Amino acid sequence: MKYRLPRLVGLGQSLSRLGGGIGTRGPGETRLEVDRRRVRKRIDDLEGQLAELKRQRDMRRARREKQDKTVVALVGYTNAGKSTLLNALYGFGLQTGDVSRKIERGRHTTRHCELIPLEGGGMALDTPGFSLLETKLCDPVLLKDGYPEFAPYEGQCRFSPCYHLSEPGCAVLKAARAGEISQARLERYHLLLKKAQEAWRNRYD
Repeated sequence: MKYRLPRLVGLGQSLSRLGGGIGTRGPGETRLEVDRRRVRKRIDDLEGQLAELKRQRDMRRARREKQDKTVVALVGYTNAGKSTLLNALYGFGLQTGDVSRKIERGRHTTRHCELIPLEGGGMALDTPGFSLLETKLCDPVLLKDGYPEFAPYEGQCRFSPCYHLSEPGCAVLKAARAGEISQARLERYHLLLKKAQEAWRNRYD
């Protein structure tokens, strides 16, 4: 959003004198002023949220350092291997399971949270997995903002906005082919993007 704001401001300045003399409004200037104000407000809101998250994170970190005891929770999809990982790292005997052939999802082998002491200090929290994770509805074009590795290529694509899906002249797709971006990460982004696009199309159903 910070990248787009200067472009929006510059566009408003270029239109401000079209079709009239000094002091007259150019076509589209009012709409641009509104858009600039909304973008600035959104940036301020996000920066405020990030500052609050940092404050809470620093407070929790200070509390952990004071207690001198680290607690790590493993969270993820059912049958992702959370209990298996703990067994492999620490020799625990936690029960594990296989993927169901019928529904092609993991079975809920771990059915309760268990806090396990670790050698050398600290605790590990083994948690039940989840089969589905519902996410908040959002404009699909904003999904790419959650991938920091895409940021250096912002504004280099042929089309704007670019979803980095299959557009010709996409700088992100080119970077992935060159090995500069993880192909696996890009594929997972594409899966999430298609789900987000479908949810966005059906948001009024």
